[in-house]
Amino acid sequence: MIGWIGLGLLLIAYVLLLTKWSKYFIPIDTIASFILTIHAIILKDIPFIIVNGFITIILGIKWCKKEYKI
Repeated sequence: MIGWIGLGLLLIAYVLLLTKWSKYFIPIDTIASFILTIHAIILKDIPFIIVNGFITIILGIKWCKKEYKI
């Protein structure tokens, strides 16, 4: 179930890029990537832990630095 939640949030984040609410892309994408990292840890899927963990870290840094459109 946690994987489906992460996937849903990821899809919502990318759809938001096409709307006037694109400023919410980084926060939602960060949360989705974090959830998918947790899912990969539960599954013990090393490549996806690395990929989603790396994406979560980079997006988290961008979110904290406010390097996105408002």
